[in-house]
Amino acid sequence: MITEVTFATANRRAHQVAPQLRARCSVDVDLLTNGLRALAERCPKDRRTAESLERRALHEMMKAAYGLPSLADDQRHTLLARNGFDHAACVLDALRMALGPTTLDEAALEKLIKKRFRDAVKAHKKDELVVIDRHCLRLLKAELSAEA
Repeated sequence: MITEVTFATANRRAHQVAPQLRARCSVDVDLLTNGLRALAERCPKDRRTAESLERRALHEMMKAAYGLPSLADDQRHTLLARNGFDHAACVLDALRMALGPTTLDEAALEKLIKKRFRDAVKAHKKDELVVIDRHCLRLLKAELSAEA
């Protein structure tokens, strides 16, 4: 019963917010609505009103832009919606795709990406010219080639 109510509320809020976000990005409406629904289900406080859900989605968009500055806005927004407006999952997915196939299992690869991403953020804080996702990808490729 509670799950049905949660889904109904999340679904309603997602449908309310989708047109407003659609005006800001060129993501497919169905993909955008599904991503917003996942965000609303993941963050109960943010689904209380359409405005709070929209604020949370915009916050996730800003975080994804910080972590993936080299991706075009449309690509980043599509990836973010596909990952349920979870910026961390979006960054992991983008870096995993950019890295290509590896010999590591999923858990080890995810752990390595997170570690190298944190290193890239530290480098960016020291020097703002460092592009986080590109630097992270360089660090990952260097470590993977050293292991081979």
